Amino acid sequence: MATPELIQGFQARLALYELDDRARGTMRELHALFTPLLEQAISRWLDATQHLPIADVVTNHRDLIKKIEVAHFDLLLSGRLDEDYARSCRYVVAQESAIGLDGRVRSSVGNFVLRTAIDALARKHRFSSGKFAERAKIVSQLIAFDVA
Repeated sequence: MATPELIQGFQARLALYELDDRARGTMRELHALFTPLLEQAISRWLDATQHLPIADVVTNHRDLIKKIEVAHFDLLLSGRLDEDYARSCRYVVAQESAIGLDGRVRSSVGNFVLRTAIDALARKHRFSSGKFAERAKIVSQLIAFDVA
């Protein structure tokens, strides 16, 4: 894996969030499970913002926000934490900032994606609480890594 120097301390952050080769491999296995659900998760977040101070920004830029968030989370949940991912981080933050959104968006969108992923994992691993817990933790670590 190339070191994405676009993000300072990238390797240290991977270690902090315990996103080793095994965890990233698990995400590559699960990627197909999450991809079809991302658009729905992002749409739910967009709808939920209608009573927040950012409602006008979200309404005016809904299509752009949805497009960049779905693409970014699809890349993130693929487990491919490489230079493309690092570029995507920079791009998403720059786009959000340009339209008037701040860093809190990363956390709140991530929360909607996490809850959607947990629901999908619960359906997939309904007979294996251990496997469900292990995989839910990895998704949680990945989204926390992205927010950081």
